[in-house]
Amino acid sequence: QLEARALPLPLLLFASAHGSPDLLPAEGGQLSHLPAEQLVAGAKRWGWAGQLDCAAVLADAELRAAVLPALRADLLCNESWPELGSSPTELPFPIIPLAGAADESVPPAAVRGWLRFGAPPLYAVDGASGLPAAASAEQGGAAAARKAHVLVFEGGHFFPHHGGGGADGGDSSGDGGSRVAVLAAVTAHLRAAHGALPEAVLDGGAFEAWGEDLFGRIARQARLRPKR
Repeated sequence: QLEARALPLPLLLFASAHGSPDLLPAEGGQLSHLPAEQLVAGAKRWGWAGQLDCAAVLADAELRAAVLPALRADLLCNESWPELGSSPTELPFPIIPLAGAADESVPPAAVRGWLRFGAPPLYAVDGASGLPAAASAEQGGAAAARKAHVLVFEGGHFFPHHGGGGADGGDSSGDGGSRVAVLAAVTAHLRAAHGALPEAVLDGGAFEAWGEDLFGRIARQARLRPKR
């Protein structure tokens, strides 16, 4: 739809803790239709309710009414996606999948399929860490190529809230654990993607209706070019 409306496309798509669109739900993975007790048990089994007092939810009717409908709606939206199990057309921009190493509901193998539906990045990516080559070089990264990789972080389905390590599976530095590692990885990819854009794209501003002839428009755009 963005292309049809001549709107700018994203630089990157980060697909976090969500299986690729060609995958059907795992057996026993559809929870939205289950009774309250089984729904809460399923959410807890998959690690989705780590910060939720499941017993309190089931014991309190008012709390159930506040929590469970939203949870069911979220799950139903995912389970009933009309193109689930199909093979969508490749998107004209890179897709960077993110996953939690201990996520039982959407393991890293389930997000890896996103790599089939994205374009190659315009910058080199380290094969070991999954980070842009410039960022991984500071960490002694391996050989790099223009190919995206899954970023795997310590933790479960809500890995950004985990206190563990970084995208390469090692301990992250400082406080914040995986949240710091996730933000650092996303920032590195965005900087690399932006830096790889052609100069004419980098120097362009938001689209405005032309109020001048073509030569005047080119001259005005040239004046916007920053000095380097």
